[in-house]
Order: sequence, then C-alpha cells, then structure tokens
Amino acid sequence: QSSQALISGSGFFITSSGYIATAAHVVRYSQLRVIINDQSVPAYVIAVDYSKDVAIIKIPTHNQDFVTLNPNFVDRTQVAVMGYPLGVSDLRQTWGTAFHSGITGSYVHLNAYICPGNSGGPIINNYGQSLGVLTNVYAASIVHRYGCAVSGFGTSSQYVINLANRSN
Repeated sequence: QSSQALISGSGFFITSSGYIATAAHVVRYSQLRVIINDQSVPAYVIAVDYSKDVAIIKIPTHNQDFVTLNPNFVDRTQVAVMGYPLGVSDLRQTWGTAFHSGITGSYVHLNAYICPGNSGGPIINNYGQSLGVLTNVYAASIVHRYGCAVSGFGTSSQYVINLANRSN
C-alpha cells in the first residue's frame, strides 16, 4: 500500500503554447497536474535541473497568456514575488528587492516575504517581465519555525531561457 503526498507550488507560462517555468522540487514526484481556470490538467516535464532547482513543464494548451522572460536586470530592482503560498487558492504577491547574487550568475537574491507554496512562482519587475523563478528559500530552519522567510533565491531568467532552448 502506497501513500502519495500532495505537493503544491507555483509556476507561470513562458510561451503561448503551454510551457511553464517552475521549481524542480515542485515537480520531483509523479502524477504532475496543473490547476488552470479551476480545472486540473495533466502536465509533462520537458526539462529539469535539480542543481539549479528549476524545471520546464508543459500542458496541452494554445494561445495562453505568458510572461516575458527578461535575462537582464539592474541590481536592486524592485520586484513582486507571486505564487500560491501555504496552499491558498488565490494568487498572492509580496514586494521586495532583487539583487545580483554573489553565488553565480544563475541566481537572483531576493529580500521578499516568501512562503512554502511560492516555489516556482515568477519574480516580476515593474514592467511585468520575469527576472527569474523563485526556487530556494534561504534559511529553511526559519521557514520551518515561522512558516515564511524574508530572504530567498531565484534562478535567473537567462538560465530558464537556456534550459528551455536545450529541451527543444
């Protein structure tokens, strides 16, 4: 007898043909489904990089609104972090600042209020473009103790673009 845990996270369309960027830890388990317009549809993993915690998935759709990926951003850019934190059913956003990460060029460092369930959501600038995908929350012990964190990392849009291009 097996039990399956329900894992929830966020994601966003990066093409009109149903490609979605999300965090790799959100899609790690089988039977991937996406909720869109109050309907659950099957999704398929197209590309995944667990080392950067980013994935590209696809659902069968066409003419979908999507977010433009911006591979360049200015340090200390004001951003919105969007997602479905803590299992809520409506989209939430918090505001913060995106910094160039000292780790590698593949990461964006954030100081925004981030909760479990935000993983895979977009990091949006004031022009409505995504600078990256919310991936690793800093200080997991803080998240465990208090529910949310005020610092985290995202994988840059440039890396998402490269991963999507490798899968085509």
